[in-house]
Amino acid sequence: IGRMQAQMKDILVCAADDNRSYDSSLVLTDDEKSLWEKYNDTDDNTIEDKSLIEMFDETVKRFPDRVAISDGKKSCTYREADEISDRIAAYLFSQGVSEGDYVAVITEREISSVLNILGVLKTGSAYIPIAPDMGVERRKYIIEHSGCKAVLDADIDASDHEAVSFRDRYSR
Repeated sequence: IGRMQAQMKDILVCAADDNRSYDSSLVLTDDEKSLWEKYNDTDDNTIEDKSLIEMFDETVKRFPDRVAISDGKKSCTYREADEISDRIAAYLFSQGVSEGDYVAVITEREISSVLNILGVLKTGSAYIPIAPDMGVERRKYIIEHSGCKAVLDADIDASDHEAVSFRDRYSR
């Protein structure tokens, strides 16, 4: 408690003195500062040139049978997530969605949300998240004014659509 009081005092002194800037070293022990520097070392650019979908695809290849998404009751492996999101992407392509478009995703925070978002990203599109408990008029306004080319919600069943790899779609 005494240490916290000293830290708070340092912060307040810095806030009151226009000529003094706050220095995090005032409140961090040497061990904490070392840990902070370790976790904030951003010189490693291993993912800089990869998209989220490229990283996901690499993970699917490395760990196809590991759990990718879980909500405590249900779970989905990386392979299943890849297959389902490919079907969602195929569905979106069949609806005329293409790279650079916007797609509204209306769903609760659940497994289907992640799968829908992955499907959207696989088309090269951006997703607009919309909460289902939002009023109908507000949802319509967002969809119309954001220029969404399609709308996905938890009720969309993409299982009828052929699982076309998003990579195959652009290599034709």
